[in-house]
Amino acid sequence: MHPIMFLGAIKSKQRYIINYTHYSNSLEEAINKQMAIPGSAAPKWGISRNATRSEVIQHITPSNLTSNKNMLQFLEIDKLMEVSLEKLEAFLKGKGSLEGTAAAFIQAAKDFGINECYLAAHAAIETGNGQSVLGRGASFSYNHQLSRTVYNMYGIAAVDSNAVGGGKATAYSRGWFSPELAIRGGAEWISQKFVHQKQNTLYKMRWNPLSPASHQYATAVNWPEHIAARMYEICGDYHEFDKELVFEVPVYEGTN
Repeated sequence: MHPIMFLGAIKSKQRYIINYTHYSNSLEEAINKQMAIPGSAAPKWGISRNATRSEVIQHITPSNLTSNKNMLQFLEIDKLMEVSLEKLEAFLKGKGSLEGTAAAFIQAAKDFGINECYLAAHAAIETGNGQSVLGRGASFSYNHQLSRTVYNMYGIAAVDSNAVGGGKATAYSRGWFSPELAIRGGAEWISQKFVHQKQNTLYKMRWNPLSPASHQYATAVNWPEHIAARMYEICGDYHEFDKELVFEVPVYEGTN
């Protein structure tokens, strides 16, 4: 077995599979490509500044991500976790426009083949617990058409250079006029553009080891870790789930 171990995860009631996928790029090559990304798409530390090389190394290196929380970056999210409605409702309680939407996350997960815990965790991060401009709803109109309140729960098209404007325009064009419509529509978009296009883990959505520095969901180097931590809030250390969980850990060329 590859030396990356799933620390603290071996429990008698737990069922999981860890697959190791080998890539032709070396880790050094992947890091160099990240550092060469120009402009607003460059790796970021939060939203305030560009990430340093050492920060990129810290967050892209799989062997640094072996805690129970961080291992959720490698969970395959193209299938449901089958968390209970009550557990998801408890997580969303007090989170602004996300409160009371657990059923919408679960239905979207079922319809588009995506992990419901991931969807809820991602939305909580992107909307600042349902309190951001795009999360709580904002008015928008286009070409003198009727102004509508729009929602964007996953930061889709909310690029660093124009996060609110881009996010509102996309929400308007796609008809995301309620939290539930935004949850469902955004889940469909993520499913089609990432999760069912060979980027079915948080790690692959952020770092794309198959083609580094291209088609990446986010610029923040710690984006996968933030979402993984929220997923851990929902599902704990996974031991209560009877469903078999599948993890995919990348192995870069030359990694021992």
